[in-house]
Amino acid sequence: MSIQIMKKSLLKILLSRIALIPTICYADSAEQTMNAWQPEYPLVITVPSNPGGGWDQLGRFLQRSITQEKLSPRSIEVVNKGGAGGIIALAELVSTFDANPYKLMVTGFGMTGASIMHNSEFNLQSTTPIARLTGEFQAIGVPFDSPFKTLEDLMDAFKKDPQKIIWGGGSAGGADHLFINLLANKMGINPQDINYVAFTGGGEATAALMGGQVIAGVSGYSEWGGVVEANRVRLLGISSTTRIVHPDITTFAEIGIDVDFQNWRAIVAAPNITKEQRQYLINLISKARNSATWEDIIKRNNWQDSFLTGDDFTQFIIKDRKQTQYIVEQGGLGSGGDGYASIGPFFFPSIAGGGLLICSLFLLVNYFKNRQSHTVVSIENISTDNLHKFYLASITIALYLVGLAYLGFIYVTPIFIPIISRNLGSTSIKRDIIVAVILTALITIVFEHFLNVIVP
Repeated sequence: MSIQIMKKSLLKILLSRIALIPTICYADSAEQTMNAWQPEYPLVITVPSNPGGGWDQLGRFLQRSITQEKLSPRSIEVVNKGGAGGIIALAELVSTFDANPYKLMVTGFGMTGASIMHNSEFNLQSTTPIARLTGEFQAIGVPFDSPFKTLEDLMDAFKKDPQKIIWGGGSAGGADHLFINLLANKMGINPQDINYVAFTGGGEATAALMGGQVIAGVSGYSEWGGVVEANRVRLLGISSTTRIVHPDITTFAEIGIDVDFQNWRAIVAAPNITKEQRQYLINLISKARNSATWEDIIKRNNWQDSFLTGDDFTQFIIKDRKQTQYIVEQGGLGSGGDGYASIGPFFFPSIAGGGLLICSLFLLVNYFKNRQSHTVVSIENISTDNLHKFYLASITIALYLVGLAYLGFIYVTPIFIPIISRNLGSTSIKRDIIVAVILTALITIVFEHFLNVIVP
């Protein structure tokens, strides 16, 4: 009897093991499918902006997390490709790297807005969504010695005369730009009165703010970093509803402006990659996000964790585009619209620098021309004289550029023009001074009152 029971027990165990075979095979097959694709070459993360901004930070911190945690069998490279709010990098990803699993790109709210404003044939739905990683509130900053000491002071001035407040921030259609338009909408300000200067990266925007080329700047809180600690910039306001980012920064809600705005950033891949390749990339980013390295990065940068992957992230992109479309329409923005300045603050320095370069080349050409056109008897004296003029002009131009940085265009130019004119052969110092003053005044009026560009 006991032998029969043992036989039955053994039979049951055997049958149970046989029943498990399909499940085990399925699990093994699923695991093999998940791990079927492994990168054979380095992965490249494209940052669709110049160095120094939030997109750049996300790309490089993600690279650090993957590398330090040894999550990838291949290296991770980061390259910058700024322009048009990220549309240039987006177009490259979609059209050039179709079905290429080795090409990733940082993206976010700003690219959604830019693709709408520029009527781009490509948008984030043209890519393969991988993961949304972070969210970040927008912060308003002014130069440390700005007359605006509080957020309320700045908003009162913005309300009173919107065109006098020149805003500096990221590219047209980006989070910075659309936030200012949302802010204006909440304050009842005509969007066409917004004076917004777009830059290709956070570093350029911050430099323009510290250089006095814009009145106020807008950027993600973490992007201000060292310039705030060095007392170069003072932060006045934050786009969160409560002071969850920093206890000393005023929220818009505190001064009666109903604004709650958060910029999100994410990773997408090239279109038409395989399911196995997409899953590998999702797993890779998920491991990086769950690592101790990434946790430390989130805390140090005051980023909000807003992790989302797969189909949920795809649906989010669709919904976010609809909401952004509404902000763009309400702000009267779009390709060729009036919602942002078409000429950046570096337009004037470029013109001035070009003029100085032409002047230098003229003196150099004149020097060699005179050497060739005079007799051997007089060539030594004439060549030496022209060479001295060239050296003097070069020194004068160098001093002029230094003076622009420390004294400003209005004070330095009336001195520079008579000196350079004298060097070019002018004999009337009185006339040169009059011309210098008139020319300085005309240039200042044209740039500041007609082109909305602050001269240095």
